[in-house]
Amino acid sequence: MKDTKVYKEVNNCSISADIYYQGRNSPVILYIHGGALIFGVRSWLSSDQIEYFRRSGFSIVNIDYRLAPETGFEEIIEDIRDAITWVRTKAIEWYDFDVSNIAVMGSSAGAISAY
Repeated sequence: MKDTKVYKEVNNCSISADIYYQGRNSPVILYIHGGALIFGVRSWLSSDQIEYFRRSGFSIVNIDYRLAPETGFEEIIEDIRDAITWVRTKAIEWYDFDVSNIAVMGSSAGAISAY
């Protein structure tokens, strides 16, 4: 089951995340899409990857973020940090994740941004 929530609003821009909830006390993967920071969307996460993570017991929070060049690198990193904060403080109003176990990962530019 996938839910979509807005995790941040800035400059008349709503930034969303898809949540694949695995159950009470599940560890979380916060996933950041690739695209050289200038393109890409969260829907690029393949259904095979989603199912692999879910079968392994993880809930997934798959985020979008503002893109360059309209947004600077610092603001993109801010979006990612805000997503982590959102998972820890706001998302737990709907999902009882194990917020002490969050892995941040991604593909391509998303993997670099996760670092």
